[in-house]
Amino acid sequence: MRWDTHHLSPTIKDFDNKVSEADAYLQLMIDQTKVLLAIMTLVKLRT
Repeated sequence: MRWDTHHLSPTIKDFDNKVSEADAYLQLMIDQTKVLLAIMTLVKLRT
């Protein structure tokens, strides 16, 4: 496999954008997990 010499290398800005995107996705997952845990706790208390 050859390297594509016509393709520009990713920049620091590209890396920062990907990190920010991953951070936002992770925060959504954390928030959803907290909601699910709260719902599970309420259901458990009712039984």
